[in-house]
Amino acid sequence: MITQAYIDIFENYLSGELSPDEKLNFESRLEMDQEFRFSFEKYKELECSLKRHFERESLKNKLRKSDADSKIKGRRGISRLHIGRFAVIGSAAVILLSILIYYNKNDDQEQANFLDMWPYEEGLVVKMGSSIKYNPAMNAYRLENWEEAILLFSELKTDTAAYFEGNARFYLKDYVKAKKIFLSIDNNSSYYPDAQIRFAILSIYCGEKQVAKITLDDIIQDSSSEYHDLALQLLEMM
Repeated sequence: MITQAYIDIFENYLSGELSPDEKLNFESRLEMDQEFRFSFEKYKELECSLKRHFERESLKNKLRKSDADSKIKGRRGISRLHIGRFAVIGSAAVILLSILIYYNKNDDQEQANFLDMWPYEEGLVVKMGSSIKYNPAMNAYRLENWEEAILLFSELKTDTAAYFEGNARFYLKDYVKAKKIFLSIDNNSSYYPDAQIRFAILSIYCGEKQVAKITLDDIIQDSSSEYHDLALQLLEMM
């Protein structure tokens, strides 16, 4: 066992705290005193072992701390990354949503502009003594009682009745049904040109621009058509 006196002097020697004379005496004793030399060697071994132990412990502690810090930073990094990612995605979503809203509003406005081109149809003058069913239907139309007009016109099964039913459905914003009705009107009917222009406008509104273009091209072939200029205007707007 190494005595405390030996430990103190060994520590002073190794730490350089001995005076030159003390250092000289210490080294002389190492050469002359085998037990002293053995104790010193043993002390150095223990010191090295302890140093390695504490270095390892220190290293372990450092590694643990580093690992803990890394996890914390990792979590923070992940959190920040997620937050950043969510922020980027959120910003992109907001931008995309804004773009979609912008274009949807523009599309809606554009569609509304086409509907504004709808030719006004006030209806025919009601003639006394005419068809009993026809008069109430047209009277309801002229009074803008659209649902009653549709009900009465749908019972007549004529191109005239179909044409006015289509108009009544337009004013009720039943655009799809109105478009189908205008398409059903025979090309020999006197209401065919009126039905054509209305069918074209509703086709544009429903997103069927190619169908509308074909119909409008057909209209402008007849330069004498009352809808010739309107058809050209609609084509330019498309």
